[in-house]
Parts: sequence; C-alpha cells; structure tokens
Amino acid sequence: MPNEWRLIYNTETDIADILAMPAAVAEGRIAGRYIMAAKATPDTVIIQKVKKRGILAGAEVTIDREEAEKRGIDVAVQPKAGRASTRPAETISLQEMMLKSSDSFEAEERSDDDLAALIYTSGTTGLPKGVMLTQGNFRNECEVTEIAIKTEPQDRFASLVPFFHVFGLADVCVLSMYRGNASVLIPQYTPRKFIQTMIDTGVTVVLAIPTQYLHLMMAAKRRKPEEIPKLKFCISGAAPLPLKVIEAFKEIFCASIIEGYGMTESTSAVAVNPPERIKEGSIGIPCPGIEMKVVDDEGKEVETGKTGEIVIKGDVVSKGYYNLPEETNETFKDGWLHSGDIGYKDEDGYFFITDRKKDIIIKGGFNISPKEIEDLLSQHPKVREAAVVGLKEKEKEKKEKIKAFIVLSEGESATQEEILEFCRKTLATYKTPDNVEFIQVLPKSATGKLLRKELKGEFKDQRLIEREES
Repeated sequence: MPNEWRLIYNTETDIADILAMPAAVAEGRIAGRYIMAAKATPDTVIIQKVKKRGILAGAEVTIDREEAEKRGIDVAVQPKAGRASTRPAETISLQEMMLKSSDSFEAEERSDDDLAALIYTSGTTGLPKGVMLTQGNFRNECEVTEIAIKTEPQDRFASLVPFFHVFGLADVCVLSMYRGNASVLIPQYTPRKFIQTMIDTGVTVVLAIPTQYLHLMMAAKRRKPEEIPKLKFCISGAAPLPLKVIEAFKEIFCASIIEGYGMTESTSAVAVNPPERIKEGSIGIPCPGIEMKVVDDEGKEVETGKTGEIVIKGDVVSKGYYNLPEETNETFKDGWLHSGDIGYKDEDGYFFITDRKKDIIIKGGFNISPKEIEDLLSQHPKVREAAVVGLKEKEKEKKEKIKAFIVLSEGESATQEEILEFCRKTLATYKTPDNVEFIQVLPKSATGKLLRKELKGEFKDQRLIEREES
C-alpha cells in the first residue's frame, strides 16, 4: 500500500467530516471511506483486497516485533483499557491527525489521475469492492452538476445521506464547498427534528434517500401548513422513488423531488431530471460532459425505447476497483462503465431504469422484471412496501419461482390470495408471483438499497467466525 494511505473513521456525520476529507486530499493523501460496520461486529473494519501481512494480538500476548519487522509483518496490539484500539496498518485516526497537525500546511500539488479516495460499494450483490476515485473525478463531478443542479450563493444544503456514501460526500460535502454554499450537518436524524432544523437554519436544498422522504411526509402531516419549511427543491438518489411519493411530497412541501442517478464508480451523479422539465419515473438526462447509452449483450447500442444495459462514459468514471483486475475488466470496458442497470432511453433523451441486470427473473423462458411487479404491488391500498425475487426450485436448475415479500401499511391485514388476485388483474400469468410472504421490514443497506441477497437467503457476514461442531 502507498505510504500516504489514510483511513478516517467517523461514525457520525458531523463537523469532523468537513475537515477530514478535504484535508486528506489537500495534503495529497488518500482518504478511505467504508460502510462495513454491522450490529454483530460494530467495531470491525474490513478493507477488502488490501495485500498486507499482519498480526492482531491481545494485550497479554508477547510478539517479537523485531523479527516481525524483518519479515515485513505489521503488528497491532489491543490495549488493556482506554479508548485506544487497534486499527488497519498504515492508517491514522482523525483525532491523531488533529493532535499532530499544525495550524498551517502546504497543499500538495496533484494531477487529475492521482488517487484521492477509496470508497467501498454497499455490496448488495456480492462482497464490497473498493472504488478508486481520483482528484479529477471529484473536480469533474462538481463541474458536471453545476448546470444540472442550479443553486444560488445563499442556498443551504442538508444531507440525510452520510458522508461515507459517495452521494453525500461528492454532492454535498465537496460540492457545497466548491460552490461556496453552507452545509447544515445532521448528526442524529429523526424526521420531526429535521423538519424543525430546516426551518431554524433556512435549508433550501435537501439530499436524501426514498425512505427518508416517506418519513418526512408522515411527520409533516402532523404540522400546520405555516410550519412546513420552504424548500427550493430536493434530490433523491441511491434507490428508485415511487411516483406516488413524489406527488404526495410536492403537495405537502410545495417542492419538487428531483431524481438523479449515479454510482460509486461514477463519483455519484451522472444524470438528473432538470427542475424545469422533470419526467417523473425517469432518472433524467445525462449531465453536461457525460455520455450515456443503452447496449445489448454484445455491447451494441439499441434503438430508442428498447431495453438493455445502461453504460456511462466521462471524466467522473473511476479508474477501477482496488486490487481487483478481473472485476475491473468486467465493469470498465473500452472506456465505458457498465452499470449493471437495465433500462431504456425515450425519444426526448430521458433514461429510465427497469431493473438490475443481476435481478432479472427467468421463468418459463421469459425474462421477468421484478420492478414491474413491485411497482404494481405498491399500488395496492394495503401495501406499504414490496420486494420481488426469483428463487430457484433446485440448486442446479435455471428455472425460478417468483416470490413477493410484502410490508403492509400500519393497521392493515391481508392474505396471500388477496395479493395474488390483485396481481392477476393486471399481470400476465407467468409474471404473477407464485407465493407471498408478509414481513415486518425489508432488508436494506445504510442508504436504502434493497438487499435482495438477504431475501434470497444468500447473505453471509464474512466477518463472523463460525465454530465447526465436531
């Protein structure tokens, strides 16, 4: 690993983030961000694909440090007590950086191609991958969104997306400083408190994920119209937003939710719905300087209106995955980032996502879109949320059964047959779910992405050590 590596661990979104990321980049270091913590192992940090040998020892273990150093082995010892703890090799903590730093420093001159940050994907379809984002990636992200997302100097940003996620980091933390706007930090989020914070601080632009907009609407319904904050617009990303939520939110807050689209691999936003001509349900049009097209399995561009994989080109696209050459070659081909998202482009140049490539269900020789079924289920008056997955009947078989997972609205009850009958009225027989399971909550990542692998029973926490029974 390079000597300038730095990992900054901060579990809360607070003023430290405003200092940490820019300071690391300005000093020519590499900032590592991750979202690996879980309830089972909250203090565990895993940096995937770091090729470094080391020993992690308890306080009472004696280690021959001299011999370890000769062999290029790092040693980390857990202290007996106190706040100090082990940390990944070749890293420093934010607190240590602040204590040792002086009030003045000289910024390091770097090229656009130099690595600025490693941000790990959420791992919704497999193990997290470290996305290498460069100095030029961040600068270009600020430039491509400048025209698409228009703000005035007096506007104030507020992000409900943590800065460890590329959406919050690139499009709030970095972008607001680039434009000279103020950012209102939300260390502990509750819908009611956030609404009051927006009023007290004059927030005009909000970035959040779909479930948070739903929570804000529910909290706002308990307030008088004059107690609703005056917003210019809101931006939603990280997951699709149901049309009925967009419409209901605008009615309550008198502000549009602009749906944008981006990936960690593209330094966040590459497409956005222009505020003056929003197409609901669309991810919008490419930002200036970004190329997007829809291609078939051979990589050839398809006709307007035809579905295929969305691919992206531009200076915001990552240089690849950290120490993962095979995955890099699979995703980044001939200068194009293959998103893994299935969708189409309409006659006005707006892009629409219909599914993830890996989520397509194959049944009876047909490719079936889970999103199509989920969108229908969400229209049922008793359904709050729905998720659909394909489950193989036998391990080696390609044929899948369709299973729907339903979260009912508060106080409602329903039967499987009631849900299936609702589907049969609209869907073809082969698209109708084979069975339904009612659950309390859908499994989601920290940024609201549905974790289908957990619904399929494919999830395994790689950090847990399992004891084999003899």
